[in-house]
Amino acid sequence: MDFNFDQWAKDAQSDPEAFDRKRREEIEKLISAAPESRQPHLRYLQFCIDVERWKATSPMAACSRISAMMWRRVGDLQSALFDFQTVVGKTLEVLPRPDASGTAARRPD
Repeated sequence: MDFNFDQWAKDAQSDPEAFDRKRREEIEKLISAAPESRQPHLRYLQFCIDVERWKATSPMAACSRISAMMWRRVGDLQSALFDFQTVVGKTLEVLPRPDASGTAARRPD
């Protein structure tokens, strides 16, 4: 998809209904292009995102709610990895740990 932010922003301001229709069409194209086995999960995820958007009182609140949802899921994945490491009995270094400056240190080759 050739994404033009300025055009999308203009469309959202000038015709919100057309913008929303176009947004849903693009989301459907993206989900349909995914492997069939992943599509139910992606549709459920999009449903969750839509619910958060619906609950929000403004676009910024929607962004905040969706961001919080994403971070909760990242936390769930982190907990699952910790539980797995506990069962296996060893620590797996999946991502390089940040150094003191906050940037990821390179793994030794």
